[in-house]
Amino acid sequence: MPYETEFFPLEPTSRHSVESGLITESAVSDYRSPPTSVSESVNFHFDTIGAATLRKGTTLLGNALSGNILGLYQFLDSANLKSQLLMVNGSVCYYLSGAAWASVRSGLTVNSARFTTMFNKVFMVNGTDP
Repeated sequence: MPYETEFFPLEPTSRHSVESGLITESAVSDYRSPPTSVSESVNFHFDTIGAATLRKGTTLLGNALSGNILGLYQFLDSANLKSQLLMVNGSVCYYLSGAAWASVRSGLTVNSARFTTMFNKVFMVNGTDP
């Protein structure tokens, strides 16, 4: 007879101290982890032993666009002199031009986009468009 499984969400655990920091589940047995440690956390950095700091916020780049981001890439040339941020949103590929996104190519048939750099040029593939 097959077992019926039912999953219940776990309740968040409050900790008054995380001085032992982040210890991954595979690193130490659950029975040996200090009570002042956590195996998972959200919005915290554990860069310094014994100190948990809040994750820094986010910054909006360019103007807000609607839809899903299907690819994001930072181009750096071989001398690290030129840098350009590229993004595919919907059926359009954009680059960050100052404080706004500018279209570099439209009419794409995209479910996802992948980028790479070769000979200081950016190549994008999406499995459909030439």
